[in-house]
Amino acid sequence: MPPMDRKALAEQKFRPLKKAMQQTFKRLRQAGQAGTMPEGRVVEEFIDQVRVMVSYPGFGDAAYPDFLTASRRLAACQTKADMAQFRETLATIATLQARCHAAQKENTQVG
Repeated sequence: MPPMDRKALAEQKFRPLKKAMQQTFKRLRQAGQAGTMPEGRVVEEFIDQVRVMVSYPGFGDAAYPDFLTASRRLAACQTKADMAQFRETLATIATLQARCHAAQKENTQVG
């Protein structure tokens, strides 16, 4: 079976994953805003989604190591119940996400 081209990969795999990640991240942010630590399974779900995301080449590869690091930091914050660091890490992830999306948008407009 030949590898998927980038457009097919985006449509069939990456976009649905991105939508799921947005929902999971929303739950994490809501917990942080409410001052409550989310359940460990929600953090693990996000980490699993990040791991899948970084397996797809060509969608912001340069940012992938930072996403992995930040998602793991979320887990450490959740384990330690460190709300201040948890919120800071959520802000870091939001910044990474915004930068990556802007860069991808720019790349698709150029090409």
